[in-house]
Amino acid sequence: MAKLLIVVMVGVLLFSGVAFGQPAGYIGLYTDASTYTNCIMNDFGPALVPVYVVHKAIPGATASQFMVTMGGGFNAIYISEIVHMPLSIGSVLTGISIAYGGCLPSDILLVTINYFTQGISPSCAYLKVVADPASPNGQIEIDDCAFNILLGGGSTLYVNPDGTCQCGPDASCGVHPGALDFGGVAIGASVDKTFTITNTTFGTLSGSVSEACDHYSVVSGGTYNLTAGQSQVVTIRFTPTSVGTHTCTVETGNALCSDVALTGIGDIQVPTQTRTWGNIKALFRN
Repeated sequence: MAKLLIVVMVGVLLFSGVAFGQPAGYIGLYTDASTYTNCIMNDFGPALVPVYVVHKAIPGATASQFMVTMGGGFNAIYISEIVHMPLSIGSVLTGISIAYGGCLPSDILLVTINYFTQGISPSCAYLKVVADPASPNGQIEIDDCAFNILLGGGSTLYVNPDGTCQCGPDASCGVHPGALDFGGVAIGASVDKTFTITNTTFGTLSGSVSEACDHYSVVSGGTYNLTAGQSQVVTIRFTPTSVGTHTCTVETGNALCSDVALTGIGDIQVPTQTRTWGNIKALFRN
């Protein structure tokens, strides 16, 4: 977000809070320059191969922030990158923020990355769009045409796939809110609060919510298997058994989903005396 704030300072972008439940699309990687559908790279020998970074499946966007990483033994040489938008800060290799110069519908060609292949990358080596390390949300960020920040998805491009790997858009996860404060609760009493897990892009998002703390329990929604756009509400119960502040971290069960911090206070319940006519007369007798 630091790079995005720099862009804001020059008056190009204006961001508000994170918006949930809105289509953000995904940042895809392709090797065809026409339809942007081929997410496979062939590495059969020395060749200059362009990879097109494209914002897909969104009705309109004005900016994005992401990074392109590699893995699985990817052994092509990075040569250069060309940004096709009017303003950008950073590089796809370390994290980049791109302003589109207006509200554009997909497909939006953002960057062309040039690699030199050598024929030595193993099958299922890959390039992958992930979050910019500077993003405070830990996810790919999209700015829609109303200047809301959306949490978008990435994608994976595979080299010489052998049937065990499948390229295309990745699932992405939104968790809201990221923390629950139960306040003061009497010893032995209970209070329930909820958070929501959303598959914000494509693919299937699955996991099991868990915690290993005294005073807290997962009441419902603990197991999820969400297709694109689906959400699940998770209910957490705070039942303090001792006085004091009790904290906990709920693990969401998927590396794409951020964990949820819990805070609650166990209070001593002070009985309220019943105000009867007899009690009032007793006060005067004393």
